[in-house]
Amino acid sequence: MIDNYVYHIFGDSFPELFSSITSIAEKKGCNNKPLFYDRNTKQYWNNINFRTLRLLTKNFTIISKAAFCLKLPYFIFYRFRGRSSNYHTLSSEKELVIMPSLNGAVFVNFSDQQVCKILTPIEAEPDFLDIEEKVFHAIPKHVPAIIKSGVLQNNYFYIVWKYLKPTAPISFYNWSQYTPDIIDIMFQQYAAMGVIKKSCEEYLTELERKLFTCKQKSFLVEINEIKDRIHTLLKLYEYDSKNETLFMLHCHGDLVPNNVLSVKGKLYLFDWSLGGWLNAFYDLMIQEFYRADSIFWKRFKMISKFELIENQYLLGWGKPFIDRLEALLETELSIQQIKMGCLISLLEKSVNSFCRYQHHDINFESGEYILKLIIKILKNID
Repeated sequence: MIDNYVYHIFGDSFPELFSSITSIAEKKGCNNKPLFYDRNTKQYWNNINFRTLRLLTKNFTIISKAAFCLKLPYFIFYRFRGRSSNYHTLSSEKELVIMPSLNGAVFVNFSDQQVCKILTPIEAEPDFLDIEEKVFHAIPKHVPAIIKSGVLQNNYFYIVWKYLKPTAPISFYNWSQYTPDIIDIMFQQYAAMGVIKKSCEEYLTELERKLFTCKQKSFLVEINEIKDRIHTLLKLYEYDSKNETLFMLHCHGDLVPNNVLSVKGKLYLFDWSLGGWLNAFYDLMIQEFYRADSIFWKRFKMISKFELIENQYLLGWGKPFIDRLEALLETELSIQQIKMGCLISLLEKSVNSFCRYQHHDINFESGEYILKLIIKILKNID
């Protein structure tokens, strides 16, 4: 029965919980519509409608509320998301807001000033908690404070942060004014975590091996085309994987305006779930990633280091990022190294997306979009 969804979340407290919400529902006249729909049996269960769920927002922790929602069949979960916006309030007082993410859901509890992210399944992003906790220890003044974190039901990662209310909007329109401070924060993070040198051949083999650990094999056509195109392009730079060394940094993974908060003049970086140990040019590459038709990709083969630094490629990140990177690595970087790094970053993005979305069938289209975007970039380079 669908009751098991709730029972698994609240355990021994389920009978008391179920009795209380049905009792309250009857008193409130909330028994006219069913809450649960079992997609497998195509049956409705229990005469409790959506208003009943709102009552839960005052009685349980944010983690319990989040887990409760995530355990509902997807049919219902999508209805919680709302039809006309990307979030839906579960109470008229807007005490709790649920926002779907590509790997789970985010719950903002305004009354407790907390944000909870639930990620499922664990296999999709096994390093999620490790990444977030390492970053918090490396640059605690520039990420939301972690209140607690852990695992639910052996299948969900959760993390609870202090809620930070942005006081100034950040978008690609004003991104450049924040660039120096964001780069400075990131290089504090890079320096704190250190630099790892890795054989390029070893790393490419590691990425290849990662593809074969996925349970399913969706997007095989796309991933094979990406691999072939990138290996062909790498050869243009007299690339020798056996003798080439990669510099690995602990990167953010999706360093775009959506993941930066400005609070009373101070910047906070959040949502590091796509980050971790990646090649040193990853956070630089991502500045042009969502603009597949940009002049940067179309002139990629012809761009000199002088052009890269002096012109507004990479949204103006070229000079400040490369200057800081050369200082950190204590080496001068050639344009060939920079271009190879960007290409390997695209391969990293491809492999990570390929593996991530094998576990997120409800977001299948998002995974397909990312891979097709990379193919478009590579075609523009050609």
